[in-house]
Parts: sequence; structure tokens; C-alpha cells
Amino acid sequence: MKYINIDGFANVTLCKKIIFLGLFALLVFCSVSSCESNKVIMVTGIIVNKATQKPIDSVKVKFNDGIDVSGPIDFGGTGPQHSDSAYTNKDGEFKIELVTSSGGGFLYLTKEGYNYLHPHGGGVYPVDEPGVENAYIQMDGIALFNPVLKKQSGISSDQDNMIFILYEWNSLEDDESNSFSYSGQGPFEYVDNVIPNNAYPLDGDHFYRYKIKFTTNGIWNTKIDSVFLPTSLKIFRDTIFY
Repeated sequence: MKYINIDGFANVTLCKKIIFLGLFALLVFCSVSSCESNKVIMVTGIIVNKATQKPIDSVKVKFNDGIDVSGPIDFGGTGPQHSDSAYTNKDGEFKIELVTSSGGGFLYLTKEGYNYLHPHGGGVYPVDEPGVENAYIQMDGIALFNPVLKKQSGISSDQDNMIFILYEWNSLEDDESNSFSYSGQGPFEYVDNVIPNNAYPLDGDHFYRYKIKFTTNGIWNTKIDSVFLPTSLKIFRDTIFY
């Protein structure tokens, strides 16, 4: 006759219960972890030219759940774990989703001839969970400025001096920190090959006032006028006479 060991049976039953509860806890944990790692953050919006308020097509919108240390601004720390990208349509509209366990992320906006600066600083657009609907994002167009400066108000000589000062439309404060000085007969270029592309980058689609101070027979004269600089990848090379 065989006898059943009651203590052993109880131990086996207890082990089975422990294993079952452990598997159940693991299943719950995996389910919760899966939910946490599969949050969908969505951003929809429109991107426009800040000056004209017209939509900008073909802007690349890159959505990262962390700071892209290879991007335009390096905040330090680790890079993103998840990323996706989309482009604006002809109406400047875009929609992008990111599946991530993060609580948010950052949009990087790029298109040749345009810059983006967030109103609170930095070159990225922050996104918090659960996302953003109908975002209205403004980018600055770039105008490349390098005119030819030519004297026509009097006889030019090798002893002439000229100072060209460019201002925003609403300012004529005599701050010459952003000025260029020349001497000789001319004509002159606004910038030389020290600046990349031989052009001075400015906000596009703006009127700018300028002041020219110049000498004729040793006497200083002043001319004030304005110029409109459109957003364009083409360098502004018109002649400005003084």
C-alpha cells in the first residue's frame, strides 16, 4: 500500500499557486508596459510665412521624442528613441504621429530659404502629451542681400568715403554697428567673400530703410531710402545709387 505525503502535496499545491500568481503578475506587467510604450502623440497644424502669413509647402516636419543632438541646437543629454517625419502640403498643412513611451517631444522644421525660431527661444517646437491640434507655426523667410553701391550724385574720386547703414523699417537710430565702410571711386559690393555665399542674410519679405553717408570733394552728404527684400534663394544684386 502507498501512502500520500500530505505535506508534500500541500507544498506542490502551494508552488502551483505561486507560479500561477507569478505568471498572472507578469502578464499584467507586460500589458501595462506595452500600453505605456505604445502611446500615440499626434500633432496637426499649418506652417506659414511670418511676414506674409501665406502657407509654406514642402516644409519637413521631424518629430522626435527627445532632443536631437545633431540638430540645429544641442541641449545635451541623450538623443531621441523614436522619430518620424512628414511634409506640409500646398496649403501648409501637416499631420504627424509618433508612437512612443515618452511624455512628449519636439518638432524640427526645415526648408531651404527659411528659418524657425520658437517665440520663447530655441529652434524647436515643443510638444507635450497627448499632442497638439491645429498648431499655427510661423517661419521666417530669408533674403540674401548684396547690392552694388554706385555713386551718381557727383564726380567720384579715389579720396571718396562712403558708409552704408541698413535699418529695420521702423528704425532710423544712428547705430553704425551693422554698417559697412568704403573708400575710393567704387562701385562697391555691400559685402565681400568673408560672408558665406557673398550675401548678407536678412528676414525676407520686409522693407528695410538704409542710410548712405558719402563725401563729394571732401564734404559729407546723406541719403535715406528704402528697399524691399523678398524671401528668395536668389541673391539681391540690384544697384543702389547715391
